[in-house]
Formats: sequence, structure tokens, C-alpha cells
Amino acid sequence: MAAAAVAVAVLLTPSLARGQQAEPRVSNVWVEVPLSQVLRDMSMETGVGIAVDPSVADQLVSLQTEQTPLEEALHKLTVAQGLTARRLADDFILVGSGRPDSPSFAYLADLERIELNYITGKHLLASLPRALQAYVASGERSTEVLVAAPRDKMERIRQAVELLDVPRRQIVLEALVVELSREAGRQLGIDWERSGTDTAVSLTETTEEFRGVFRHTSIAERQFRTLLVTLRMLVSEGDATIRSRPRVATLNGEKATIDVQLEEYFNIVTDINGAFLRTELQVVKSGVVLDMTPQIGKDDDITVNVSTEVSDVTTRRNTLNDENGSTDTLPVIRRRRAQTRVRVKEGDAIVIGGLIESTERNEVKKVPVLGSIPLVGLLFRSTTASTVEKEVIIFITPRVMEQGQAPLSDRHALIDPEAELDGLRREGQQPGL
Repeated sequence: MAAAAVAVAVLLTPSLARGQQAEPRVSNVWVEVPLSQVLRDMSMETGVGIAVDPSVADQLVSLQTEQTPLEEALHKLTVAQGLTARRLADDFILVGSGRPDSPSFAYLADLERIELNYITGKHLLASLPRALQAYVASGERSTEVLVAAPRDKMERIRQAVELLDVPRRQIVLEALVVELSREAGRQLGIDWERSGTDTAVSLTETTEEFRGVFRHTSIAERQFRTLLVTLRMLVSEGDATIRSRPRVATLNGEKATIDVQLEEYFNIVTDINGAFLRTELQVVKSGVVLDMTPQIGKDDDITVNVSTEVSDVTTRRNTLNDENGSTDTLPVIRRRRAQTRVRVKEGDAIVIGGLIESTERNEVKKVPVLGSIPLVGLLFRSTTASTVEKEVIIFITPRVMEQGQAPLSDRHALIDPEAELDGLRREGQQPGL
């Protein structure tokens, strides 16, 4: 009975020892020794085969180990040389450069699909360090990337994704485009001479003259409300017109466009060498276009890059259409553009003033019949010349959207003037944008 017990113990002991075998350890010192020699020494000491990618240069290295686990010693050796080591079997380790163009890359790299929530694959690639970009591929699906990289670089890419793929804050840009007479502009009391680097300026009773250029300023939220009261009065009296009142939501740092334009199509006929006529359909646009890029700064200050264009049909001219003598009425467009960069507090209004439009009018008054007689009729009629000046002013109010607040979209449509006027006439109600 005792002999049987001893036999069982003898048979089980080697198996148990193999199952609990510890990681091979390395103890040695190498000073300015070729890399291939160091790896050969480690392989001889531990009994684990170590193969080296032929693209790896046999450079001189230095390393000191004292009962160091083999994989830890290999990591210390390879990380300093920009190399990668990977165990492919219990008794075999492969060492290579880890570059995508190396022969052993397919054996050294892991493959992982990463789904993006708030950024695109293109954005991720552009934001990664150059050393990591070669391991990331982005296909037709902009919300996912495929990563093929050694484990250490895979971990760095995951960390970069965690830092970059976060929700950005959103900003609502509310615009109010007003056309008003020159006198009405004075009643608004915007001091253009104070425009510049100030965050906000106060309102004055009068405004200085300016012509031919766009100017901008900003108005604090409380004072903007005061201005809106004056604007309601001007609209109700017919001295101001609301051209558009759109709003749009955009991500922090992304461009938003408000395009409220009227499109008219015309046939353009061209005589080619007198042989035949070519007809082209062309579109002419007029209205308001706003390109805005907001950036939230420290203390929720908002810097906005604004590009504006306001265009109007000033007149229409009859143009010969074809050889039969028919005519088309084509519009003459006046366009006014401006670009600016303004920093404001949330809720403050950016104010952009446009070129003043001057229209000359000649009014003829005459006595019926007598005023139409040649020469003599001059005594019975009079001509009065007048100049009408109008100006377009754009108010842009940026507001930071709170987390969970529903986003807004650009309405891209002109507001019904009657509904606009009714809203402005309501006592104590501000024109909601």
C-alpha cells in the first residue's frame, strides 16, 4: 500500500511542476553588445526561441538584468530601440520593428475596430501624432476606424480616442436682419465710432455718419433689449423692415451658414458666329447669407468669425433675347459683403452695419393737359428731386446650449412680415429668434 502511494506521487510530480512553471528569468550584463548577440544569450539562458525580423538593424545595445522575467527584459531592450516583441508560442518569441511595411507586421500587430461617437475618422487621423497615423485606417463609414498595431501602440491609440471622442458644446446663433431708413438708424443710437476690441459698448442718443464700409460693434444683453423696444416702434411706424430672423445651432468651432436668398432663373441667349443660338438657364440670387464660426473661450466668452453678404435687386433692365427681337427683364443686383471677428459675452449681440444704399428719385407734378404741351408745358409742371437712404443692420446673438437642450435648425426662410409685425407689437414681448 505504501509503495503504491509513492508511485503515484512520483508520476504526478513532473506534471504538476510543468503546470506551475514560472516565467523564465534572465540575469546578465551587456555593454555595447550587438542586439543579435543579446537576444541569442537570452534564448540560451531561458530555452525560449527568439527570432528577429530581418529588417531590424543589428545595433549595439546595453542592458543589465538580475533575475528579470524574460518578457520584461525583452520589453526593456526593445522599447529603447523602437522595436516590438511578441510571444507567438510558449517557447517562441518574435522581435520586429512593428512598422506596417515590415515582413513580420502581420504577426506582431493586433486588429481592432473602434467606433466613434462624436468625431469622424478623418478628424481622428488628423489629430493623432504622426507616429501613430500609419496604424489607423478610415473607410467610407466616417464613424469608425480600423486599427492594426502592436499592443503598445494600440494602447496609445485607445488613449487618444478617449481624449478626442468627447461631446463638444453647442452654440445657438440667432440673427436679426433689419432694413431701416437713415433717420431710423439714428434713432437706434448705435455708436459705430466705439467699435473695436471692446466686448460691449453702451448706446447713445445719436450715431456718427459713416459711408462705404462695413463697421461692427457689440451690445450688452440688457442694452440690446432696450434697442429692441426702439426697433418695435420703428417697425410699427414703417421706418424699419424685418428682412429675416433665422437661427441655427452648431458645434463649438464648426461653421454655420444661414442662407436666406431668393432665386430667379433667366434664359441667356448667345449668338455663336451668327450660325445658331445657344440658350443657357442662369440663376440670380439675392438676399442674406451669413457664415459664422463660433469658438467658446475662457469664462464662456464667445469669439465669432462672421462673413456676411446682403444683396438686393435695385432695378430691372430689358435685354435683347434673340434675333426675333424679344426681350428678357434681367435684375441688377447690389451686393454688400463684410468679414469680421468679434469676441462677446454669451447673450450679447454682435451688430454689423452695411453700406448705406442711396436711391435718387425724381417726382414730376404737372397740370393735366397743359403740362403735356411741348415747351409751353414747362410752365405748368415741376420736378422735385429727393434722395432716399436705407441701411441694412445685422444683429447676431450667440448663446451656449446647455447639456440636454434640444438643438435648433436653420429655418432658411423669410419671416412673414405681417406675423413679424404682430409679434413686435405685443407689449413687453421681445422678438424671439
